[in-house]
Amino acid sequence: MENHMYKKIIVGFVVQTFDADNRCVAQEFVAGDTIDYENEEGEPIPVPDAEAYFPMDMIQPQGNAETTVVDWAGEGAQNIFRNFASSPKISEISQ
Repeated sequence: MENHMYKKIIVGFVVQTFDADNRCVAQEFVAGDTIDYENEEGEPIPVPDAEAYFPMDMIQPQGNAETTVVDWAGEGAQNIFRNFASSPKISEISQ
């Protein structure tokens, strides 16, 4: 059987820790129980026989990392959501 590329999609969440000055000092990805697999065309596939594991380490913020404070009820949040809505989908980025 020929090997083909596949995508492993792990649903989870990010935990970020901030100091008293609103600087992000640490972050981590916490994987949930939901894992899906897709072929190169984005169609669901069964779990591969030899499932690969790759660490999900996140880049940690540097001591002087800039943090943007957003007023979620204001214009800043609206701009973030506008930018997010117009950004490419994950499947478009990886192609």
